[in-house]
Amino acid sequence: MFDTALRQGSGWQAAHEALTRLARARAGLDFEEGEKLRAAERARVHERLGYGSFVEYIERLFGYSPRLTLEKLRVAQALEGMPQLGRRCAKETSVGRACGS
Repeated sequence: MFDTALRQGSGWQAAHEALTRLARARAGLDFEEGEKLRAAERARVHERLGYGSFVEYIERLFGYSPRLTLEKLRVAQALEGMPQLGRRCAKETSVGRACGS
């Protein structure tokens, strides 16, 4: 369907709609990932699996840089303290708007 729309000339609209769907899905996944990262950090999963640090564990699991891992943890921790904003970020984020805008 997406390829057909591109060939029929309404490609920019189809492309925008597809990217908008992906952005919303990614926002929800990012929020969920943050929750799971915090839970794994609290449970000290890295120690049980023999990693030297939580950052090393996430780097090996996801390929994230240490800086990105720490940033994701920072944001997840901040959202834990603001549950309403966290829920909004998980389900209402749209293109061009940050959660809370």
